[in-house]
Amino acid sequence: MPTVRHCDQCGGPIARRGGRSRFCSRTCFGLDRRGRTVWGVPTLSRFWSKVGRRGPDECWPWLGSRQASGHGQFVASVIPHRLTPAHKFMWQLTHGPIGDGLVVCHRCDHGWCVNPTHLFVGTQADNLRDCREKDRHSRGERHYNAKLTDDNVTEMRRLASVGVAQVEIARRFNTDQSHVSNIMRGKKWRHLLGEVA
Repeated sequence: MPTVRHCDQCGGPIARRGGRSRFCSRTCFGLDRRGRTVWGVPTLSRFWSKVGRRGPDECWPWLGSRQASGHGQFVASVIPHRLTPAHKFMWQLTHGPIGDGLVVCHRCDHGWCVNPTHLFVGTQADNLRDCREKDRHSRGERHYNAKLTDDNVTEMRRLASVGVAQVEIARRFNTDQSHVSNIMRGKKWRHLLGEVA
């Protein structure tokens, strides 16, 4: 009795006898509806080629394209063409389906990380609670996109209080006048004023 071979992509049995096919279907091989090879390599190979594997406890950076939020994104489905968050694809690959109403969260708080040991499943409420407890939506200089420091902003406010024009302050700190105006009016960096952002 011949041994059953399994698909390199989905793990399902390969029905064809004989031959050397490693995939159970055209979709698993990475073909589009017209039979053209998409990217030339199967989905799993494409996925793993974009994972920066490091030590088991380290973050594994997603080397492919990223969303504005910093989360990796991956074209997991050829038919239909569908973008999937890379960390979600990793969870499904290593742990199976995600239950209804659940989301995949990061223990390490790095949206670009796809190390399966850094991921956990919870509700959106769990994710928001985790975010608040870890102060992930950091303000001021701890924000991932900050170009100023708390000391810069304190100095900007001091200069404004002694009459230095906002245009001059903006020039000194390599920013624009509208940003300085928002800081002075408490619309930005208000946590330094003692207000809750």
